[in-house]
Amino acid sequence: MLYYIDMSNFSERFKELKKESGLSNEKLGKLLGVSHMTICRWENGQTDIRSQDLIKVAQFFDVSILYLLGLED
Repeated sequence: MLYYIDMSNFSERFKELKKESGLSNEKLGKLLGVSHMTICRWENGQTDIRSQDLIKVAQFFDVSILYLLGLED
């Protein structure tokens, strides 16, 4: 079975979690091992997130991947 994932859900949830953390793009990027521009692109929905980075984000913010993708609350 194939599912279409709307990445705008990820962008919105990622943006909210980042805001709640109070971290800058630079600091969060260093913690996740990506550039600050990648963080910005994720927030703005300009690029899709790679699966290994999705796992890192979920672990960092202590949320499920399904939550990040908007498939659960």
